[in-house]
Amino acid sequence: MSENTPDFEKIAAQLARPSGAEGIDVGNRMNESNGEMTLHAIDLLNINNGDRVLELGPGNAKFASYVLEKAKDVRYFGGDISALMIDEAKKNNQSYCEAGMASFHLLDGFSLPFESQFFHKILTVNTLYFWGNPTQQLEELYRVLKPAGALCIAIRSRGFMETLPFTKYGFTLYSPEEGVALFEQSPFQDISYTVISTKGETFTGEPVVKEDVFFILRK
Repeated sequence: MSENTPDFEKIAAQLARPSGAEGIDVGNRMNESNGEMTLHAIDLLNINNGDRVLELGPGNAKFASYVLEKAKDVRYFGGDISALMIDEAKKNNQSYCEAGMASFHLLDGFSLPFESQFFHKILTVNTLYFWGNPTQQLEELYRVLKPAGALCIAIRSRGFMETLPFTKYGFTLYSPEEGVALFEQSPFQDISYTVISTKGETFTGEPVVKEDVFFILRK
């Protein structure tokens, strides 16, 4: 590998779990690449007054304020497997944390440190690719979601992600249909999705259509 050739395996590892000085930059870049998806996922949840909202994999939690501004007396909880991102999220949302409106939790990727039926709404954007045991993790999300709650899982579809050179390292990719098939193996009974297609470019500059897929899961 030449000095000018990107280390795609290293890039993939940082996207899965940002760490070190480089991880801070990765968190900022993820805000740019995932921003519109995250805002749309939040909108789809129809957050109401008094809702407790969990975001899995929020990175540095730039969009926590958008959640909190959706309604009155909303509480935001961010959970991530990256200790660095938890630290950055706390810094970025210090005033909300001090006011008791937001809190951040380091997760092991499998279990959630919350009581059953605790959350009204849950979202996660571009993390499904890295789930080590999707069946177990979906069961945990089902456990902590209230009976009338909603879970939004947003991903970019397999067709687009396969054009990116780093996704061969540790990513599990899904088409919309494959996502539905996975979720149908979970306790969730009500599964729907929408797709937003936009024109973009591959890593080498070739035109491609990006498909952002937003799954809504309910009990």
